Amino acid sequence: MNKHSVLFLFISLLFTFCKEKETVSPLDSTQQAIVNELNVVSQPIAGSDISLPVTDLAPLDGFADAKIIGLGEATHGTKDFFEMKNRIFKYMVEQHGFKAIAFEMDVAEAMIFEDLIQGKTSGDMRFIMISKMYFWTWKTQEVLELLVWMRDYNVGKSPADRIHFYGVDCQTVKYNGDALLTLLATVDAAFADEIKSQLQGYLSLNDAGDTTNNTILKQKLADVAQQISNHHDNLIANGLSVTDFEMAKHLARVIIQTQALNYFLLDWINSIQVLHWLIG
Repeated sequence: MNKHSVLFLFISLLFTFCKEKETVSPLDSTQQAIVNELNVVSQPIAGSDISLPVTDLAPLDGFADAKIIGLGEATHGTKDFFEMKNRIFKYMVEQHGFKAIAFEMDVAEAMIFEDLIQGKTSGDMRFIMISKMYFWTWKTQEVLELLVWMRDYNVGKSPADRIHFYGVDCQTVKYNGDALLTLLATVDAAFADEIKSQLQGYLSLNDAGDTTNNTILKQKLADVAQQISNHHDNLIANGLSVTDFEMAKHLARVIIQTQALNYFLLDWINSIQVLHWLIG
């Protein structure tokens, strides 16, 4: 044992022995009543490991008819929470036919992983997570295992039996504009180029960091959404599916939302800088 190990051990023991003994106050009648109620409705689980038998998840059968089930977490990135959500989602898919999971992730960012899960694209899932995921929150081994399981589950399944991965947030300008242009270009390259010219300020928003043209850009993005709606008949006639047309409209809405979010954040940062300058 080297001197650093001895020092660490000594400090650990010092904190252990010096810690005051905690005293636990008895519950009052109201608190005890709450505990009694929780003891009646709460159900024990065997653990969060996805390989465990599913018998302890039987109480979830009561949610079989639910349209949406919320799965949160007390802290981001915690192994046990992510593992438990994987267990629950897998159970609801296999036992009750649930078809999708949605993350607090940018819409177009999630589309990258949806395409992988559907087999439309290929590649190393771990590498793509590292290079494409915007927030560290989802760059975990547990999310990797979930995405790989979803991809493997879909192999050989009919379109109706496949499961899906969605994003429900507007977090970054990195992907939404490109996703919209790619979608439109599949059936109408000239129209996609027209929309691209309207999106130039949005596409460069990350690099520019300029809030002076907010009003102009806001109007241009509103015009983009309207142009797509107005172009409905031509896009459908050129071969765009109704589903993809609805996605194009959705991406246009998300672009408007991400622009608003970015300018709010930029204004806030600028306000903090001005305040710091005023304070000295």
